[in-house]
Amino acid sequence: MWIVLDTNIYFGHWFADSPNFSMLLNLCNNGRHTFLLPEITAREINNKYFQSRDKALNSYESALKDFAKLKIDVPSASEQVKAVNYEIIDILRALTGQLVLVSYDAVSHGHLIEKALKPKLPFRDGEKGYRDSLFWISILNHIKQHNYQGEIVFLNQNSKDFFIERGRDKIFHPDLQEDIDRMEISARFVIYDSIKSFIDAQGGQEAHQFDWTDFYDQHNGTLDSSVGEEAIDYLDSQPLDAIKSLLSAAGYDQRMLDAAFEASFEDWEGVEDSEITNMRNIQPDSGEVFIDYKFDFRMLDVKLLMTHTHYYADKFYIENNAETDVSDDIVEVRLLVRADLAASIIFDPHNDHVSKVEINQVEFRKLR
Repeated sequence: MWIVLDTNIYFGHWFADSPNFSMLLNLCNNGRHTFLLPEITAREINNKYFQSRDKALNSYESALKDFAKLKIDVPSASEQVKAVNYEIIDILRALTGQLVLVSYDAVSHGHLIEKALKPKLPFRDGEKGYRDSLFWISILNHIKQHNYQGEIVFLNQNSKDFFIERGRDKIFHPDLQEDIDRMEISARFVIYDSIKSFIDAQGGQEAHQFDWTDFYDQHNGTLDSSVGEEAIDYLDSQPLDAIKSLLSAAGYDQRMLDAAFEASFEDWEGVEDSEITNMRNIQPDSGEVFIDYKFDFRMLDVKLLMTHTHYYADKFYIENNAETDVSDDIVEVRLLVRADLAASIIFDPHNDHVSKVEINQVEFRKLR
């Protein structure tokens, strides 16, 4: 089996050490499955990492200036931050011996121009999609070059440019299938939209070697505490537009949401209604287990900040949806929601220790 991930799956998982990534790489190592990394993907990941670093560094240096205005002397670590190196190829090589780099040197420029002018996906109107096309054709060239005829797992979240859904199945867009047919590639592609969906599809012959109820009774305190803390950090780190989408789906008025320029979260009652939905060993004799975990916050306090201008423009709708606190310079709008979440956990039951948590799913329900 060959496995290839689209670039967007790496974003936010810069060190490939989330629970789902760990399971994927263990599966590659244990099953001797080839892990393909297109060189264009590696370059794009590295570039996005440094963009994220520079954005964080700018915020940090701005905060240093604010401290200086308050006459608080905080030593700068900017030079140390700038000196930090990052290379996704080195990171993945340290995690799996199954890594194979896929060059784009052999991709025909004429082929790309042909796809751009028609345009055919992954190119879109306006000749956008060059990197996606280079990624795609370099993979097909690699398959053709090695005459590979086995199964290729294609993990991709970009349904608009790569695949379409027919019921529960995912198939390549006709433009991409045309490339496969044109190059006479007989390998069988299986498409998943996330690492998690691929892991789940592998089954779990070891899933029931544990009594989940007894296991939960022994360890739910540690598990609840860890997922609760990670969930708040996760929500606080999400783009504002993503939070607004969750609140809009829960039924909150869009005019109020449009007025907000910042969101923060606080849970009042901790994690409730938690449940183990799946378990399996990560590796033989490792001592750690991979856990799928569902839980909720029965009362999650969502705080939205907005200006006086926006507040008074839609005051009627805002006050019908939320509690407000109007201060001299800002308006704080508070919503109470119920949040349903799902997470993946890497856990050492012998030491009752959670080493990693990854939030996979969030849904809000309107309380008031």
